[in-house]
Amino acid sequence: MAIRLKDVAQHLQLSVSTVSAALQNREDISEATRIRVVEAVEQLGYHPNSLARGLITRKTFVLRVIVPDLSRSFFAEVLKGIDSITSPAGYNLLVCNTEENAKREKEILNMLLSNQVDGVLWLQLTTRMTPIGGRYQEQGLAGIAERSRRPHVSPRQTGGEWEQQVVELRQRYPDWGARKLQVLLRQAGVRLPASTIHRILLRRGLVRIEDRHAAALQRFERAEPNQLWQMDFKGSTGWATAVGPLSVLDDHSRYLIALRGTWTTKAEPVREQLESAFSECGVPEAMLMDHGTPWWNANAPTGATWLTVWLMRQGIELHWSGYRHPQTQGKVERFHGSLQRAQGRRGVPDEQRQQWLDQYRHEYNQVRPHEALGMQTPASRWRPSERRYDPNPRALAVSGRSHRGESRQPGPDLGRAPLGHQPGLGRTVGATSQNRGAGAGVSLPQRDPRTRSRQPTLHGRGALAGGLSSIQKCKGCVGTECKPCRGT
Repeated sequence: MAIRLKDVAQHLQLSVSTVSAALQNREDISEATRIRVVEAVEQLGYHPNSLARGLITRKTFVLRVIVPDLSRSFFAEVLKGIDSITSPAGYNLLVCNTEENAKREKEILNMLLSNQVDGVLWLQLTTRMTPIGGRYQEQGLAGIAERSRRPHVSPRQTGGEWEQQVVELRQRYPDWGARKLQVLLRQAGVRLPASTIHRILLRRGLVRIEDRHAAALQRFERAEPNQLWQMDFKGSTGWATAVGPLSVLDDHSRYLIALRGTWTTKAEPVREQLESAFSECGVPEAMLMDHGTPWWNANAPTGATWLTVWLMRQGIELHWSGYRHPQTQGKVERFHGSLQRAQGRRGVPDEQRQQWLDQYRHEYNQVRPHEALGMQTPASRWRPSERRYDPNPRALAVSGRSHRGESRQPGPDLGRAPLGHQPGLGRTVGATSQNRGAGAGVSLPQRDPRTRSRQPTLHGRGALAGGLSSIQKCKGCVGTECKPCRGT
């Protein structure tokens, strides 16, 4: 059994690193320790593992000498002279005989590239140089490196015209992947596998590492369009504004209901865009939002704002995601990622930002295939809501009282008075299924494991008593007339 460095260390009761350092004549090892190690190595018959040492140091201390004919005494004298110089430096010679055969010479050179050595000495019998030898003399190791075996002619190779179509589509939609491009190519009569399209993109240098994404482990989706809309603001990165555009996305179809640049989180511009979306697309059954302005106010006893009350008056059930859980709104967050990539790869003109957003919305809904929809477009899965927008909805009935709103339009005066305190990470308020559309009813929350929110049941008179009394503590509020707090 071969003696290992570990065996030498155990024999001397030293660490392996100390024994290794002593054999390398390192200055931090005392002379006495080095002598003990050398004597133990000779006594035990330890021989260093050159292969293991080479893996660590990236040096093999081996020089390969290529000789055309070892039977000639001339080369024996040359080898003797080479060894007299390299041996004191710790190098070993590996001699290969080509027998002046070009095929044998090629085999040795291929072996040279697969076996790591620290240097090559190539001896020639005459000034005549073989083709491989000539490449080595002109280019060094790069000249004898393995070359591509790709055939000069490939009958089954993708045609240049089709490949150009792939490149042009990618340049038009630089944030689209191979599977999405495949759908448009098929519509144009070009049938190529997604893998072939991807290889073309790789070959043309049109794929970046950051463009690749891991597949989601699990997806959630509402059964029908307009059962749930997700709403959020895009981040400000790249827009040179305090906030990016407002996005409203249908949970079932991924249809982009709205993509508008309000460039502010104030409630009134958001209400105007939602009113336009409701008029065009109808009213959803529910909406999902985060705990951000203007649909959430941390300073209010209930967290609600006049904007959320306005939404509830339309009979919309409201859901809020869990704190610090953006994955609850995964679809709109994923859309924002697509928008960010399109913005970065295509650029957005400063003077025509909304026009660019409108064009991108059309492309996202009508043209761009969606992988989660089986490469269908969102427009093919979506239909307008049958619930129509009511510009003058009925007032919300709270605990047998009516918080009248007929005398004023939704605005800062319609505040948080109707809502009781609702503890918990996520919450849902809104009209119940029994009175949805009638504009009456506020909900008492219960836990929903899907969205960390709460499903509604109708409030009783006693449930709101604490909320109505706590309104006195709201900043800027007098009695039950709630004025806008900071952030609404």
